[in-house]
Amino acid sequence: HNVLVWGAAGGLGSMAVQLCAVSGANAIGVISEEDKRDFVMSLGAKAVINRK
Repeated sequence: HNVLVWGAAGGLGSMAVQLCAVSGANAIGVISEEDKRDFVMSLGAKAVINRK
């Protein structure tokens, strides 16, 4: 399953990315700033989309 997580670098979003990764789903994180990309990927996201 693929899961799109808005605000993936925030508190709730980062938890959602981790839960997806642990459960075997593909988390796709949505971020608003490019400097947050590495952080979201380190949480287990399979991909990151910059919304700006």
